[in-house]
Amino acid sequence: MAQVDDAVVTVLEKRLLDPARLEKLLAQLLERSAGADVRCKHDIATLRIERTAAETAIQRLFESFEAGLVDPKDKDLKKRLASHQDRRAALSQEIDLIERQCGDKLDRIDCKTIAVFADGLKKKLTDPDRPGLRKNYVQASVQRS
Repeated sequence: MAQVDDAVVTVLEKRLLDPARLEKLLAQLLERSAGADVRCKHDIATLRIERTAAETAIQRLFESFEAGLVDPKDKDLKKRLASHQDRRAALSQEIDLIERQCGDKLDRIDCKTIAVFADGLKKKLTDPDRPGLRKNYVQASVQRS
């Protein structure tokens, strides 16, 4: 049974943990990530335009008030001002959230990191003190094939 386990793990190591295969998978992941980055930047730009429009509307209301064109006791003025201020605050929060989610992707994975990962996993799979890990890895790999 141990020989069969060794043979299966060896085949899986060669196929699944091959650095070239892992690099290809990572390249696909980074490509999707780059697409997400473009969408994030577009969304942030759109939200900033909307926030600027809300700020402009607030500024115009104040200018109308200062010029005496609007009665300060006007209920609609207060509602519109509050509406624009709420919209501006919501847009600012949404921009902050998207910026945190997108973040800088400066810590990209390189070929060396892939090799270290593959070697580390190979060592864990062949560790006699971790038979459960080996069994679970083999089962998960075989089920996906």
